Order: sequence, then structure tokens, then C-alpha cells
Amino acid sequence: MKKLLTMSILFLFLSGCATTTGYQQRMQTWIGASDIKLIREIGAPDSTYTSGSSKFLEYVYSRTTSIDYTTNYYSNSSHTYSTGGITYSCKTTYEVISGIITNVQWSGNNCKAKPLE
Repeated sequence: MKKLLTMSILFLFLSGCATTTGYQQRMQTWIGASDIKLIREIGAPDSTYTSGSSKFLEYVYSRTTSIDYTTNYYSNSSHTYSTGGITYSCKTTYEVISGIITNVQWSGNNCKAKPLE
């Protein structure tokens, strides 16, 4: 229980710094940049696809935290495993036309960043 409380407080503290507004601000800075610059800075996309004259670069981040631990005891042994958990994810898609990023869209519960100063 103490571990859960510590993790919850730490999460609230860290997530207090990062916001979806901050993420939106940071993503808007990519409008007008080249797709090559994007790939050099954040790496290869998880997937790409095209539609008409647009190319789409998709980045997906996902992680699941374990919340609780359960221990089962069997004769002379025991097995502890995590139960429950929360999945944090963010999918960001950059639309590219003629090598230039023209639009950015995102979805998920973990699309957060520190606001620009």
C-alpha cells in the first residue's frame, strides 16, 4: 500500500508539469519543418502510409503500469504477480506534403509535455 501511495504521489507531481496544452504547443512547432528533420530528431516512425499527395508518419508510445501485487502460496513456494494496471498511450500522426509537415494530430491519455516558455 505504501508503494502504491508513493507511486501515485510521484505520478501526480510529474504529470502536474506536463499538460496536453504543452503537448499541443510543442507539436505545432513542427508545422513547416521537414520530415527529415523530424526523423533525425525523434527517430523513425512506427508506421507510414500515403493518401493522395499526403504522406503520414505515425508515432505510438504506450506503457502499462502495474498497480497491485498478489501473492499465491503453493505448498513450499509462492508466486507474486501484478494485477490491474493503467495503460498510458499517445499516438501522434504528422501529415507531410512535398517533404514538409503540414498538420499534426494526436490521441491518447498520455499526450502531454511541459508548456513552452
